Amino acid sequence: YHSAVRTFIREAMELQDLPRTLADIAGHAPIPSAHPSVFSTSLDRGAGTAALRLLMTGADLEANTDAHLDYFTREGIALCQVFLDLGRPVDAALIPVLLQRHFKPCLLLPGGGDGDLMVLERPIGPAKGAA
Repeated sequence: YHSAVRTFIREAMELQDLPRTLADIAGHAPIPSAHPSVFSTSLDRGAGTAALRLLMTGADLEANTDAHLDYFTREGIALCQVFLDLGRPVDAALIPVLLQRHFKPCLLLPGGGDGDLMVLERPIGPAKGAA
């Protein structure tokens, strides 16, 4: 995990009575500069939601994240959720990027990936057709 979400993870672990040992990997997940970042994206236009999963981190992580958020805004998406696998250390590179863009952790799913799955979300704007 990344130290910026330590409190959320500890509270979620206590609430769910999860026996976990936390390992702060901030600064230990280098972003390979030779490769672009890649996201998997799912849109539910009816619900006005988008889901992102990081497939590969890269030097353009911040710009790629912003490009996705801009696209969601143009498409009238109201809510973006990002699913991070805490069992994959490279996912930690995305945590500070998301927090800077006002994402908030909202759910910890035990064993939802290689490790626990943390969901962060952020309202984007009103859904199309919303007043």
